[in-house]
Amino acid sequence: MENIYHIIVSKMMPMRKRILSAVVAFVCCMSFGTAWGQVVVLSENFEHGGSMPSGWTQTYSSPEWQMVSSGIGGSTPSSAYAGTYCAGMYYDNSDCDFNELLTPYMNLSAYSSATLTFYLHKQDWASDADDLSVYYRNSNGGTWTLLNSYTSSISSWTLQTINLPSLSANYQIKFRGNACYGYGIYIDDVVVTGYTSGGGSCSSSFNMASGLTRTIECGT
Repeated sequence: MENIYHIIVSKMMPMRKRILSAVVAFVCCMSFGTAWGQVVVLSENFEHGGSMPSGWTQTYSSPEWQMVSSGIGGSTPSSAYAGTYCAGMYYDNSDCDFNELLTPYMNLSAYSSATLTFYLHKQDWASDADDLSVYYRNSNGGTWTLLNSYTSSISSWTLQTINLPSLSANYQIKFRGNACYGYGIYIDDVVVTGYTSGGGSCSSSFNMASGLTRTIECGT
């Protein structure tokens, strides 16, 4: 979609006002172009009074992904990244065990690209380390494909960003925690954003000297 703005810059205007008109028009174009170019498809902050969010599931009953306000296996993290709750998983045995937290299915077929962002906290306890792997599938009940793995200790809330491939109308993401007696694995503020091609790109054909009507074009 292309948005076309016709801006009149009169010859009678002082040059300073001509320039100001052009700047205001271009800023408006960029603002509308960016807004139309991206959509938040999924936003989950786990603020549901300690209950699992609607549409989210976990594969096994133990070790359980819980909605918690602080670390399950010790003093860290001292709080969720934002708000009161985050999703966390902890296992108090060095033999390790895993569980998977799954998002609802999402329709990403209308977007040319998409990203997953979330905040992650998973601190090692001496030599005991927990790991997180993130997967996607693009069909109902399809095969899971690895997006990224996090094996290093992360002792403070840190933003993670993943570009999502192979978009489809039935897209799902899972967080696979492998807990091995570390402080636990915690995620918060999970967001999936879809982007349409050309969002926010603008061009201008203003001529400050002539002061004629000129066009700003924004592609989204």
